Amino acid sequence: MGTDRVSPLRITTAHRLDLSAAVVAVCTSDLLRKELEVLLDRLKGCPGIFQQ
Repeated sequence: MGTDRVSPLRITTAHRLDLSAAVVAVCTSDLLRKELEVLLDRLKGCPGIFQQ
């Protein structure tokens, strides 16, 4: 087993981490909205779940 250690090519700053976290949050939010829309569309077709 090798125990090579590789140093990062460049230092990641706190600003870069904040930006990366924001990008991940937006992508996750978009994915969840799409999935929940599909789920709600399927539930609307079921009788008795969304009665008005």
